Amino acid sequence: MFRYVLLDSSQHPRFHEKLERRQVLYRSLFEGHAEEALPDIAPLLIDATIDCEAMQTVIDETTRIGKLKPCVSMLESTLPLDRLAEHFTQFHLVETSNGRSMLMRWYDTRILPIWLDILTDAQRNFFTHPIAQWTSIDRVGTEQEHTSSKLGAETPIAGHTPLQLDERQVEQLFAAAEPDLLLYELRKTLSKQIDSIPHRVLYPFVHAHWQMARQHGLLDRNDQVQFLGLALYTSGHFVDHPIVTNWLARAPQAHKQDPDTWLNSLPDEVLSTGAPLWENRIDHEHELHHAKRSALP
Repeated sequence: MFRYVLLDSSQHPRFHEKLERRQVLYRSLFEGHAEEALPDIAPLLIDATIDCEAMQTVIDETTRIGKLKPCVSMLESTLPLDRLAEHFTQFHLVETSNGRSMLMRWYDTRILPIWLDILTDAQRNFFTHPIAQWTSIDRVGTEQEHTSSKLGAETPIAGHTPLQLDERQVEQLFAAAEPDLLLYELRKTLSKQIDSIPHRVLYPFVHAHWQMARQHGLLDRNDQVQFLGLALYTSGHFVDHPIVTNWLARAPQAHKQDPDTWLNSLPDEVLSTGAPLWENRIDHEHELHHAKRSALP
């Protein structure tokens, strides 16, 4: 059995230079593709099979990186380095139902769980059949084991590359990325405040309020950003203001104003319903529970 570390170096650039200095074997999963000329940000498959001081240093460093950024997995495989890298490079691109090609960053550990979930049994079997064990470090720094039920069988069904994803699969992938895109937009004006919130609190909070926004007909990203801004500025308690409570009680089609007009017409007193999440150090878990409860239809 061979052991590997898989690092998405787009979140820790030029890591391949450290590997070369330490004479650690690795392969870029960009090899054979147009992005091959970008080794600084390539996904790196690092051979961790040989137990030595240099390898332990790499394992310790990549584990530390993975605790901070969602970019590290640990694998056990039946394939040696070159053959496993060749296998994984098949999934660099996927085809959508309209015939377009899409770069698939499945090695980003924010994407990996939903990627494994949306694949059909045959596709998952084709993707994972060389893998005996797969553990990733998720967005909040917790190790997540992808159990055997999510991995392939010993004998894979013949696959087709690039994988072809149907419309539903593509929608699920994009939906899973939406909370991160909203956080990106929010950081443009609230970067310091948002970065002071523990990520184990921030992401579930944003995800719960994003779901709430969608349930109530706020489908435009700008509207969702405004809605999430209210949530962050009040630790989610803006939903307790009578104007907001009444609005949320109606079916989306019953609203007399479009979401943007309604959001911009809210009185300043809505912001006084609670303290900003970044100032609320007392009970983050309570605020998350409050968000989830408020999101219920």
